[in-house]
Amino acid sequence: MTFALIPLIARLVLVGVFAVAGAAKLADRAGARAAVAAFGVPGRIAAPVAVALPLAELGVAVLLVPASTAIAGLVGAIALLALFTGAIAVSLARGEAPDCHCFGQLHSAPAGPKTLARNGGLLALAVAGLAGSLAEEPQSSVAWVADLSGSELLALVVGLAAAVVVAAGAAAFVTLMRSYGTVLVRLDRLEAALAEAGIELA
Repeated sequence: MTFALIPLIARLVLVGVFAVAGAAKLADRAGARAAVAAFGVPGRIAAPVAVALPLAELGVAVLLVPASTAIAGLVGAIALLALFTGAIAVSLARGEAPDCHCFGQLHSAPAGPKTLARNGGLLALAVAGLAGSLAEEPQSSVAWVADLSGSELLALVVGLAAAVVVAAGAAAFVTLMRSYGTVLVRLDRLEAALAEAGIELA
């Protein structure tokens, strides 16, 4: 691998991260709104911000694909990652750990040092991609596919299909587990209410 490929690899990684994060947040707008409010955004603008952020993430993902807009996409990625990293750092400094809701229902956990490190790593990757793209003209994100042999192209297609299946399965599993957990909580509350009323269940 030559160093000239580093900016291209950085862009492809960031495209995946921002596309998944933006789409997942839009699919769970209630959770995104709650996460935005938890980070200190005033309630009256929490809803618009919860929509604007994933749209910005998707916009950055789109800009990162063509070589002609790669630099603009990398600048946008750096800005968003710096914003997210700063918000998490401030929350941790205050002793708070709000739910980052970074990938919607696909992955949501309290913001902590791991979240900060992950965002910092992505930020460093975006900076490296920008530096490489400024030093040399950005490469197309898709032109390299034409240089693949038949077997390499087949392997790429199979790999992408497998990744889609795994991602879809993971999303379905997470949704199922959340629904199952909700049912268990409701059953516990129902049993507790019946017990308080003097009704014992076998």
